[in-house]
This record gives sequence, structure tokens and C-alpha cells, in this order.
Amino acid sequence: MPEKTYLKRSLPWSIFAEYKGKSVPNYKLPNKELINLIRKTIVKSYSSLPVSHTNVFVFPTFSPFVKHNMGGSTGYTPHKNTIQLYVHPEQVKGWQQKVTNTIAHEYSHSAIMQHHTWQTLLDSLIYEGLAEHFREKIMGGKRSAWSKAVSLKQVQKFWKQLKSHSHSDDYKLYHKVFFEGKEYPKWVGYTIGYEIFKSFLNNTKPHDWKAIVKLNSSEILANSSFK
Repeated sequence: MPEKTYLKRSLPWSIFAEYKGKSVPNYKLPNKELINLIRKTIVKSYSSLPVSHTNVFVFPTFSPFVKHNMGGSTGYTPHKNTIQLYVHPEQVKGWQQKVTNTIAHEYSHSAIMQHHTWQTLLDSLIYEGLAEHFREKIMGGKRSAWSKAVSLKQVQKFWKQLKSHSHSDDYKLYHKVFFEGKEYPKWVGYTIGYEIFKSFLNNTKPHDWKAIVKLNSSEILANSSFK
């Protein structure tokens, strides 16, 4: 999808959510603090995983889901070198850590897109798992809720169900596995990817992030315990 078309379709919902067409609360983002957090996180991420350049676009979001379930921030990387950061203007306790976590996570996506085209369900599983482990390594902090949505036993069960569909590029399947919460538990895709990549890290040492992001999703899977 062309970038202008994507932005036209996605930004209104990402920013306004159910407020679309209604007046929104009058809040301001803490711009100076945000810029400092973003800069520090990019510098720290770059030290382990250099990329040519990274553009970060910051938007407010009035999504209650982001406020209550994501700690006040979320992000998306539609193209290499491009990160979209969404921050709820009504600051949630601990929002600063959530912003740095989001930036580090999305930064790794930007680096991956320097080398790979992100198309299949397997790509999404592996690269989301990679992003969370990169974030933990670079920024520290607790394991995210979406990386532990189900137990390891359930991860293995759902992976067996999804393995034959891993090379599918069907967006509906992707949405079911990562977000919908009906046929599969909400966020199970993130947890599957986290556990696959965790086993990859356990099987391969030392860990050079510059080399890791050059591996495609099939290579990472092949070096994990989830054959």
C-alpha cells in the first residue's frame, strides 16, 4: 500500500479511536521529555544495532486500550527507517518506561526491514519475538504482558496448529493470531514468537544483533527448538 494511502487510512483511527467525529479532551503531550526519552533510547539501541537513520513520528492517541492495556504508548513501523509512536496525552503512571520500551521494540523492526520484506505469519511471529528480546536486552524492564499471554505448554500447542500456515500472508489469519482474541487467545502470536526466539538465543551464542537481524525468519526458526 502506498505510504500516503496507508497514513490516510490508519492515522484517524490510531489517533482518535472511538473519539472520531467527536470532540476530544484538551491535553498536551510532554514534548521536551518525550524527545529526550526518544533520543536516549535511539542512541542506546544504535550502540548495539546501528542503522543508517531512523525517523520517529510522534502522535497523540486517545485510545482507551492504549491507555489501560499498553501503559500509555504503542508504536508501529510501516517502513524501514520509519517509526510511528503513539502516546496517550493523559500520562499513565510509568509511561516513560513504556515509551522507551516501545521505541526500542520498534527500532528493531526498522533494522529488520533494512534486510527483509515482512510478509508471512512466520515473519510476524519471529520478528515480534526478536523485538521483545532486543527491548529487554537494551532497555531492561519486566517481560511485557503480550509476551506471556499463554503458558509455554499452550505455546507449543498453538504452534503445532499454526505451523502449516506459517508461510501464509493472509492478513485475516495474522489478525486472529495476534489481536482478535476469539479463535486464538489475544496476543498469542507475540508469545509464540517470544518463546521461539528465546529458544533461538539459548541455542546460539554469542549474540550479535547486527548479525541476527540479517537472518530471515526461517533461519531463526531452524536454529530454535521449535522445528
